[in-house]
Amino acid sequence: MIKYLFLLFAFLWLAFLGYLVLQPKERKATDAPKPSTVEWPVEQKVEMPLSATVPEPTNFSEEIPFAPMEEVPAVSPAETNKVADPPISSPKKEMIEVSEEKERVEPDDSVFGLVCTLVEPIPSRFRLAGWKGRKLVELEDLEKPKSSDGSYPRHWLNLRVPYRELINPNTNESFFKPGRIDSGNVRLVLQSFEVQDKVLSYSNLPKPTGYLILRDLKVGGPSYRIDSDDEAPLTDTYRIHFEQANGPNKFFHDLTGKRSDYKFGIKEWGYEYQIIKAAPGKGQFTVLRKNLKTFQLQEKVLLAPIVSD
Repeated sequence: MIKYLFLLFAFLWLAFLGYLVLQPKERKATDAPKPSTVEWPVEQKVEMPLSATVPEPTNFSEEIPFAPMEEVPAVSPAETNKVADPPISSPKKEMIEVSEEKERVEPDDSVFGLVCTLVEPIPSRFRLAGWKGRKLVELEDLEKPKSSDGSYPRHWLNLRVPYRELINPNTNESFFKPGRIDSGNVRLVLQSFEVQDKVLSYSNLPKPTGYLILRDLKVGGPSYRIDSDDEAPLTDTYRIHFEQANGPNKFFHDLTGKRSDYKFGIKEWGYEYQIIKAAPGKGQFTVLRKNLKTFQLQEKVLLAPIVSD
């Protein structure tokens, strides 16, 4: 019994000694400084607060702000000159426009090559003969008299109605029937009509006078006015003829009823003309000539030799 107690006591003593031997080693391990777990840079990055300004590699698109085009870093001088150059097509167009403006010179009468040979107002075929109310008008046709008695035929026409001109096969006289403005064979349109009292100079009594605005599509040109007092009314369209003589022979241009911006001339002869200002009542035209080879512009005032009233 004593033997067993002695062995137990010896075992406990050895266990106590082992505990004392091992206890300093564990305390040494736990009390030692921790340079490998605290002071490494990697550990510092992990423990850095969320407010740090270091961008995260997986979030570049959200961290980089939008920059306007003008804030792009400046390029080299060579690249700057290259960017500042205008497009290839712009200098050519601007050069032509500038050259045309600078090369407008005074024309030489001997080489301008164009003269005005005829300017005369075109008489109106119709004369205002009477009216009923404000929508029905009587026109007298002055083109050709009747074969029976030599008088001029008369026609009652309504306002704002397109009329076609037809020929009677038996009498060879004209008559008018309503048609469509887009049919292509409309001759006449009466656009507006009004009556005003005109005081006579010899009696001081008022006399009703009719004023009609009509358009003759065969004559062309703008609409014109005829009055009931006009015995020989005229249109606002002129017969205008020019003669071009800077080629192998002479060529006559009929500009009657042409648009104001109409360009004419024989291109094979190398010149193009355009009336830029006109006073046909005075027989005066300002004409611009363009050299189709050099683009040189010349301007000249042309006068008609005879102006018929």
